[in-house]
Amino acid sequence: MDRASSPHLPMTNPNTPPHVNHPDFTHQGKRYTLGHLNGFDHTYTSVDPKTSAPASYAVRVLFDDHCYTKGVALGEPYDPALFISQTVREVRVFDPQRYQLSSLLPALVKDLLNRQCYFGSQENFVTVDLSTGEKYNVYFSLSKTGKRAGLRLRVQSAYLREQQDKLQKVRFGLLLRNTQHNIPTRPPR
Repeated sequence: MDRASSPHLPMTNPNTPPHVNHPDFTHQGKRYTLGHLNGFDHTYTSVDPKTSAPASYAVRVLFDDHCYTKGVALGEPYDPALFISQTVREVRVFDPQRYQLSSLLPALVKDLLNRQCYFGSQENFVTVDLSTGEKYNVYFSLSKTGKRAGLRLRVQSAYLREQQDKLQKVRFGLLLRNTQHNIPTRPPR
């Protein structure tokens, strides 16, 4: 069953970890497939920036619904047919622009070793894609999985921004290495 038959269907199957599978969404007879945002495993292979030795990192990639929804403050009006999820702070509704751009995300994530990354403002990181002719900001976090020797990359949000904050650069290879070795990565002062 997709959201066409129930606009308040939970984001995931209760037996599936959060953010692994995103069910399709139907609005006004048009089906929006979200399978491209289902979680996947990816291995990044690089040179350890500290030791210059070859390094390989197994990463589970997950996508939050912020990649294809926008927030509406609680109490603000919205089209209930676009409802996706709700937290104590906001309602998330389907956003066609974010959905369209989300098709870029799997390839952008797989290419992070070749992309410039920056420190975000909330203990996360960001890469900015300009291939669309606009600033498409992709916010992500990186952590150890805890259960396995691998890492978890969670794409928290992705959207166009007109104004770009001044950002401090950080190499994705360093983020991988530090996360694997439980070393915090903070922006330089």
